[in-house]
Amino acid sequence: MTSPIKGKFIKRKLDHKKSKKELVEDVEALRHKIRDLQTELMLDDLTGLFNARHLRMRLEESLTRIEEMQPALLFIDVDYFKSVNEKHGHQTGGHLLNVVGRMIAQLIRVDDVAFRYGGDEFVVLVTGGLDGAMIVGERLRKTIEETAFPVNGMSGPSKVNITISVGIRVVREGDTPKDIIDEADKAMYEAKRRTRNTLVAA
Repeated sequence: MTSPIKGKFIKRKLDHKKSKKELVEDVEALRHKIRDLQTELMLDDLTGLFNARHLRMRLEESLTRIEEMQPALLFIDVDYFKSVNEKHGHQTGGHLLNVVGRMIAQLIRVDDVAFRYGGDEFVVLVTGGLDGAMIVGERLRKTIEETAFPVNGMSGPSKVNITISVGIRVVREGDTPKDIIDEADKAMYEAKRRTRNTLVAA
């Protein structure tokens, strides 16, 4: 014979038992949370672009699809960005990077992917080999050069004109993600050494 206390305990457990539908909904909600966390880990906090961690993953993928994609990497650096921070403040500098990041995302093609690499450096993984990279890189360079960016710095509202230097490296068989990034970075520094506000292919 079941005691009254034990009977109440069993009834309480049965009352709280979830239906199959509720369990399915819980699992689906958990999947959404996991998906959201995974997405957050791939994104840059300041600009909302993909981050350097995700760049390496995408480069690994591109190395398995070289013939199909003809991938190339643009390594972009904002020229004289330090002077923007010094003149207008770091908060304004951060806002400017956010605007530049969004502009890059809007100007690239559907199959291209934009990343913030860190600091004032951005990366774009493009398709179409060197020709595709030059087209996208020149579009970014020209548009940014011609844009007066509104800022609200330490001395009040004003506009800032900036330029970018771009290094290009075509992805080749036998590359590693580090090879591609390092050589695109070197090409970008060569662009800075020459004139700035230009493109250089590795």
